[in-house]
Amino acid sequence: MADNLLRTIGLMGVVVGLGFCFINGLLSCWIGRTPLPPVPSPNERIEAQVTEVNPGAMSSMDHDVTIKARQSRFGGDVVLQTSGAGEVRITWQNDSEVALRIPRRATIRHFQNGIWVDGRWIKVKLDLY
Repeated sequence: MADNLLRTIGLMGVVVGLGFCFINGLLSCWIGRTPLPPVPSPNERIEAQVTEVNPGAMSSMDHDVTIKARQSRFGGDVVLQTSGAGEVRITWQNDSEVALRIPRRATIRHFQNGIWVDGRWIKVKLDLY
């Protein structure tokens, strides 16, 4: 009796887990993520990259901006997330300062004014137009 109960509970866990994976897979198909070409710093050791996030036909385009060491295999740390920006432009001022140009109408969901990358402090400025 106890063995049957344990088997039933285990089977229910597997079914719930598979159902969760299936739903998660469906949702991830609807959200498109398109990384744009990275913009290297003047010394080419660090790069900033915009990723366009399209949550669906009824929503405006979102943007994530990450900064990472150029040789890193990881995606980098997000320093800016916007909604409805239209576009985000990256301009390196020097090796340790980057400006992110976005329209005033954009909704800023996350902003970090600096980040440590490869042992160097990178200052992040917002340039609203």
